[in-house]
Amino acid sequence: MSLPKAEEFLNAADICLQHGYCNASASRSYYATFHAAWHALEAVGLHSENWTHEALQAAFSRELIHRRKLYPAGLADSLSRAIIVRHRADYNRENVSATVARRLLDRAREFIERVREVTKS
Repeated sequence: MSLPKAEEFLNAADICLQHGYCNASASRSYYATFHAAWHALEAVGLHSENWTHEALQAAFSRELIHRRKLYPAGLADSLSRAIIVRHRADYNRENVSATVARRLLDRAREFIERVREVTKS
């Protein structure tokens, strides 16, 4: 995966939020984070053609936070929190609020920036 794909999802999340599509924004913010984490894993030589959400989260935390100490521990929480919000946005009747969607977008932006800094991408 590439960081440009993560950035595309981030931009889509921003556009959705600007137009009041909070559920779509939350979903895209999660995928921006997911693809940035995928990029980070590939940058250190950990490749997979098909990461599951759970496997990617576990590998990012285990390999890049705890083992290699490339990222702060708080970033592991970014993935797990984001998927909870995405599930609410995609599968529940209740809507994601603009406040929650904005927070998720901001966290995704911070996540991508950190990955960009570490991977020099």
